[in-house]
Amino acid sequence: RNRLTIFALIVAFSLFSFYFTYGSNRSSGGTFQVPNPENCEKGNSIFVNRTVEKIVEKIVLVNATNGEALQSKLYDSPSVAVMIVAYDRPDYLKRTLESVLKYAPKDIPIIVFQDARDERVAEVARSFPRVAHFQNLYRSIQKQSANELDGYYHLANNYKFGFETVFDRLKYEFAIVLEDDLEVSPDFFDYMMGLLPLLDRDESLFCISAWNDNGRPPLIEDPEALYRTDFFPGLGWMLKRSFWHELSPVWPKAYWDDWLRNRKRKGDRSCIRPEISRTFTFGSSGTSNGQFYYQYLAKMKLNDQKIPWLEKDLSYLEKERYDAYLDQKVKDSVVVENLKEIPKEKVEKSFVLHYQNNFQSIARELGLMDDPKDEVWRTGYKGIVSLRYNSNLLMLVP
Repeated sequence: RNRLTIFALIVAFSLFSFYFTYGSNRSSGGTFQVPNPENCEKGNSIFVNRTVEKIVEKIVLVNATNGEALQSKLYDSPSVAVMIVAYDRPDYLKRTLESVLKYAPKDIPIIVFQDARDERVAEVARSFPRVAHFQNLYRSIQKQSANELDGYYHLANNYKFGFETVFDRLKYEFAIVLEDDLEVSPDFFDYMMGLLPLLDRDESLFCISAWNDNGRPPLIEDPEALYRTDFFPGLGWMLKRSFWHELSPVWPKAYWDDWLRNRKRKGDRSCIRPEISRTFTFGSSGTSNGQFYYQYLAKMKLNDQKIPWLEKDLSYLEKERYDAYLDQKVKDSVVVENLKEIPKEKVEKSFVLHYQNNFQSIARELGLMDDPKDEVWRTGYKGIVSLRYNSNLLMLVP
């Protein structure tokens, strides 16, 4: 009897400990409050990681149309996860999730990574049965200057938390990254999945982006046109786990997107971007206080056509083939001295306008974003910025 009593006490204590660690980290509606492993003792960090895996493994994706559970669990779906970074904008998150779930394939998991404890945001995430919701409660920051905004530090920390969860704990091979102020196009997921094999095999690429920094009319026209770019666009993009493993040891404490635009980070690697954006940002308020929003971002066009990307041969975007094509295109184009020389109607020719130290003046005349990052112009590839002018392809060439 004494042995049985001792055994019962051990079992009871183990169950209590498991509930205290596992159960207390989980709130209702598929929300998982996971502490940052860096803030845990070494032994607990491993347990927390395993807890995250156990929790997510138990999530069953639900068909939002008829409520029927899908056969595959989160772990059994393709090696791609969608991560949505959120903070304190519940209405924004709701709009984003409605857009994403309207077009997302039902075997791709949607995971919201919420920074901090805003219950309104948590309620929105919990209101979508198919969405997994993680809260990042580790918010300690060390700013370099008292004048810096806290938000940039919290945002970088939440991105790190999301990447660590998706890649290091859940072992997905690819992540499609969105923020809580983006809508997606009808072909957004076909676009990403169609280009995934290229990202997987082409070592000269580090991301697939859905965004064109100059993607407003009349600078765009062709919904099927794709380009390589040396500028990291962000605002809806996909990366591989192997690239995250390069970044994770040196991940910045703040300003993660401009940090990623530094050529030391990406080396000679590029991204793919569309001529017409597959995302649209409605984020007039947020960490950046609406920087560029009304001047540029609010005027961007979201593609409204469903292009069958999965049926297309996109191998022409491989570096060697694309570089040869671009070199020939520049040679075959008509060189103009100014914009007035370009016909006002669409013709069969493309045009080249050379620049030296006058790029910003040309950009302002065209209405392009004219702020370089690490001496790379937005959308530029090998210094060449491609756009439409009077519906004709115009290349600004150094």
